[in-house]
Amino acid sequence: MAARILDGKALAQTWKERIGREVAEIQARKNRVPGLTVVLVGENPASEVYVRNKQNACKAAGMRGTLLRLPGDVEEARLLATIDQLNADPDVHGILVQLPLPSQIDDRKVIERVDPRKDVDGFHPENAGLLAIGHEDQMLARVAQITEERDRMAAALAHLDVEVWPSEANFILFRPGAGAASEVWQALLSHGVLVRDCSSWNGLGGCLRVTVGTPEENSAFLGALDAVLRAVPT
Repeated sequence: MAARILDGKALAQTWKERIGREVAEIQARKNRVPGLTVVLVGENPASEVYVRNKQNACKAAGMRGTLLRLPGDVEEARLLATIDQLNADPDVHGILVQLPLPSQIDDRKVIERVDPRKDVDGFHPENAGLLAIGHEDQMLARVAQITEERDRMAAALAHLDVEVWPSEANFILFRPGAGAASEVWQALLSHGVLVRDCSSWNGLGGCLRVTVGTPEENSAFLGALDAVLRAVPT
């Protein structure tokens, strides 16, 4: 077979044009602009260049690129909390935490904290594992199943008169009632249902978070919540 020179620049330009068209279609169909948030910790010169190139690529494709800077001495807990907020933000469709990170931060914890559906690098164990064994189709199927179940849960919560935040992630944020979040959270835990109290998050006072699971797990959650809401005044 004769050798063939691969033109990387031409291929990159082809992909940029394709992505630009897809972004325009999303804007026209859903009236939404895809958004990527890059988290940069510290002032690594190489990372600065890499992140700047990402920002320029987003702009060229018509996407919204956001750079979130954190100081080099940031505590691990603050970085993880920041990722939690990005996971919950419906306007953030992709998250990229620029590596390397300072020595006080465990890279593994950070990688595993990013919602797999927003994991742009593909480093999350779920995504890396599926890619490693050539099961990209399973990634797409899993995303579709989560989306379907999330929408079903959101509709059921609305039927229970529970305020729901729109999300494109693998969890749902909901507010059971004014001042009732703590009681509902504790009552759900007593039913063996794992939820997270998000009352400390900015703008999400009184909110709880539940991860979308299997249809059986989600039905069990909805049944437990219905029972709890009947018992706890909201």
